[in-house]
Amino acid sequence: MECYQITYDEKRVITIGLIILATGSIVLPELTQYIWLLPGCMLQDGGVIPVAIMALTADLTSNEYCTKTMASIGISIGMSFIIALTSGSALEYLMGLSGILWDT
Repeated sequence: MECYQITYDEKRVITIGLIILATGSIVLPELTQYIWLLPGCMLQDGGVIPVAIMALTADLTSNEYCTKTMASIGISIGMSFIIALTSGSALEYLMGLSGILWDT
């Protein structure tokens, strides 16, 4: 079984994704109305960084280690969700929504 490989330049996609993420992280905390929260989050999450990183990882690892590598990436993504869900309300109490978005 071979890992999925992408033909695009992954480093360029990661760089563009980081620029989009940074733009969203700057614009989103400055919003004053909740109506703009969804478009701001869409801008912040518009970077396809995880997809490009997984494709780059698939290109750089051999087929025998590909499953373990993808599993470790999946575990780290799952752990970040767990940390975000458990600490989100405490951080919102301490820093407010704007503070969380600036911290992103």
